[in-house]
Amino acid sequence: NGLCGVFAALPMTGVIVRSSANVQAGGKTRLSAILHGVWLLALVLLFPEVLNAIPTSSLAALLVIIGYKLMNFKMIKQLQERGNEEVLIFALTIASIVGFDLLTGIMIGVAATIFQLLYRLTHLELEIRRCEEKDEYNLELAGACTFLRIPALASALDQIPENATLHVHLNHLAYIDHACLELLTSWGDQHEKTGGKVYLEWDALHHYAQSNKPRIRRDVDSFRSASSAEHEGQSSNSGDFPTQQSVA
Repeated sequence: NGLCGVFAALPMTGVIVRSSANVQAGGKTRLSAILHGVWLLALVLLFPEVLNAIPTSSLAALLVIIGYKLMNFKMIKQLQERGNEEVLIFALTIASIVGFDLLTGIMIGVAATIFQLLYRLTHLELEIRRCEEKDEYNLELAGACTFLRIPALASALDQIPENATLHVHLNHLAYIDHACLELLTSWGDQHEKTGGKVYLEWDALHHYAQSNKPRIRRDVDSFRSASSAEHEGQSSNSGDFPTQQSVA
């Protein structure tokens, strides 16, 4: 591989495809990998014309066959359990590699993954439902609640009348960041001053945070504790702000 780098060539040994072919041919020790490099170097130095005579299509077919043998089909089922989007990106990457080349296929796969990630980080579903009998409002949040969606979240909260009771359902959220948590708590403080009440599903969000990233858990705990302490001190004057109650 060092000599290949000197002559601006690709690595010739130690690559997964070639190593797999070496193992399938009966190689069991490190000596097989060393001899693999020796034979390749000898062929390149002594018989370059013979190597040039090998059709590129036959080499490509050999790589496709080895890649097929390396493919783990159980992994595809695991990807499908996470959603069809993962399978589509996987299929797109494979088709691009076969149709173009390895580097182009990988770049297309990375670009598709980045696009999917951006979509998930910016996709937030907001739905406001009113309960006529109790004159209460329910705000359903689903997706990723990030700072990019603060204008939409603020617009939805502005639709809630003063003196109204609002239930904010967080159990369908996949992610919520510090900025949105701060918006919900600050808006709840202001809404309480107008005589309204806000119920946030801290328990559902806290359960999600416990099974995921510690940073999210710390944010939830800090906002939960701050809201509880602040409104316990204000309860004698303006009533409770029951942010810790879980709404079914």
